[in-house]
Amino acid sequence: MADRSLERIERKLDVVVKSQTKVVKRLDRLERGQGVIAARQGALGQRQGKLELNQSKLVRNQSELARNQSKLARNQSKLELRQGSLENRQGRLEERQGSMEKRQGGLEQRQDKLGEQQLGLREEFQDLKRYMGVLHEEVLERIQTLVFDPEPLRQEFRPGISDLREELLQRIEPLEAVIRSHPRG
Repeated sequence: MADRSLERIERKLDVVVKSQTKVVKRLDRLERGQGVIAARQGALGQRQGKLELNQSKLVRNQSELARNQSKLARNQSKLELRQGSLENRQGRLEERQGSMEKRQGGLEQRQDKLGEQQLGLREEFQDLKRYMGVLHEEVLERIQTLVFDPEPLRQEFRPGISDLREELLQRIEPLEAVIRSHPRG
């Protein structure tokens, strides 16, 4: 009866330990996910810097176009083509910038959600930790109440062990006699 109780307690403890391991793994995955998000935010910041740099280059190119207006007047058809190209590039850059800003906003929202989830997980982990402590104390109390006396089992097995010894000696003695009488060589 006591062995069954101990086995049930051990199985329950194994389930609790496995659950605790799963929670720790989930926390690790969340922390790695936060690292990835932080890296992506850094990359977005670098890209935004490049966009701003490209935009300043466009502004310089436009002032250079104004200085060379007399030259450009002779090549107006070329200018219109180049100007159209620049406008397209600027439009694409503005679209990219808008897209990057949207992505950054989405990442910030995701990061906020992850932070909330992490806080929730921490609270759940604390609850689990408290629950595990209570279970541990209960198990210790139950174990202390169980008293196992091996003496009745020993008394029960002693006659059988003596019989086995006698039977083994009866079988081994003739074999030993044959081995002693057999010449070594």
